[in-house]
This record gives sequence, structure tokens and C-alpha cells, in this order.
Amino acid sequence: MDSACKDHVDDIGPKGQTGSKGSDDSTPELRFGNYGMNKDTLAESLTYGVITGVDVMMKLVIDDGNEKREQR
Repeated sequence: MDSACKDHVDDIGPKGQTGSKGSDDSTPELRFGNYGMNKDTLAESLTYGVITGVDVMMKLVIDDGNEKREQR
């Protein structure tokens, strides 16, 4: 999982892109499949602008600016 995520960051980060699609239109299912995970065992949650795992968790729990709090 770590490798699939790192591949995505290395792909879209330098290009200034955001979102689940890769610069080559790859999907999370394809990236995870490259490492032997099937689509029934994965989920993706993208977080931008935070550094530590604690910061990521705080952002997900607080979900500031999202009235419906859908990321929780």
C-alpha cells in the first residue's frame, strides 16, 4: 500500500496535480493492483498540506469546512 501511494505522490506531486487520477489517468485500483492488492480490499483518502500522521488524523476528524463532515 505504501508503495502504491508513494508512486502516486511521485507522479502527481511534481506536476502540481491533486486527486485520485494519475497523470496517465491511472486509478487507485490500478496502482494498488500493481502491488497485488485487489479492488475489494482498498480505499483511498487523500490529504494535502499536512506533514505528520497526527495532523492527518486531526484533519479527518475535524473535517473543517465540510458541512456534511463526509470524510469522517
